Amino acid sequence: MIRNYNDHAANERTFLAWVRTSLNIIAFGIVVDRLNDWIPGKLSDSAASAANYIGISLVLLGVVLLFTATIRMRHIEKQIDEETLAAWKDTKNDTLFGAVLSIIGAAVLLLSIYLFLN
Repeated sequence: MIRNYNDHAANERTFLAWVRTSLNIIAFGIVVDRLNDWIPGKLSDSAASAANYIGISLVLLGVVLLFTATIRMRHIEKQIDEETLAAWKDTKNDTLFGAVLSIIGAAVLLLSIYLFLN
């Protein structure tokens, strides 16, 4: 029997949720990056360039999220084993990630509005 099994299982479920989220962000980044290929002649050069930058940014953001989730899971796993659970103190990175994701989301929204209006 694994000691503190319920805590380890909850930690792993949380990690897998972050993995799914990061893979979805990466996939969405690829879709945005390939937008010009799927809508030929519809995008101006500046919109196609913006789509490429936004797509690459989303892919990189997904990779960073996956890396951060792995570090966080290992950190919590160690705390569960040592029975020294403490609050996650790295809220600056969480806030920064949320802000960057919000900015990229706003850029994707503006790009979508531009595409539908033209």
